[in-house]
Amino acid sequence: MIENAEGMKARHIRDRGFDKKYYQDMILALIQKHEPVKRQDIDELLLPKLPEVLSKKQKKTKINNLLYELSVKMNQIKNTGSRKLPRWFLLKSNKNFQKNTVIFINSNCYLLIKLTIKIVVSKKTIFNR
Repeated sequence: MIENAEGMKARHIRDRGFDKKYYQDMILALIQKHEPVKRQDIDELLLPKLPEVLSKKQKKTKINNLLYELSVKMNQIKNTGSRKLPRWFLLKSNKNFQKNTVIFINSNCYLLIKLTIKIVVSKKTIFNR
């Protein structure tokens, strides 16, 4: 009985999927490392990660919505190709210095810490009199 309840917990998480930010971060990381990125590359990354209860068409729609939000609403990526042959790039304002640190807790569990550092250069000139 307890084993069945434990299995149901895992099944619930697999069926529910991860939050939108998780998938968006995956897309941004892929584009940052390998730009320009084709839609096929994004599909290969995300399709296996999306919930099993979704059909392939629903998964593709989910990816469309993620790309739309990243490109139009959040203005972080841009398609420089066509609708048929997209080529995704990061917008220049989104190219931050990032460092990922992986901390292994044990052989089955690890913690990924993402540090983002933005460097701002000021154009102020200070005059001493």
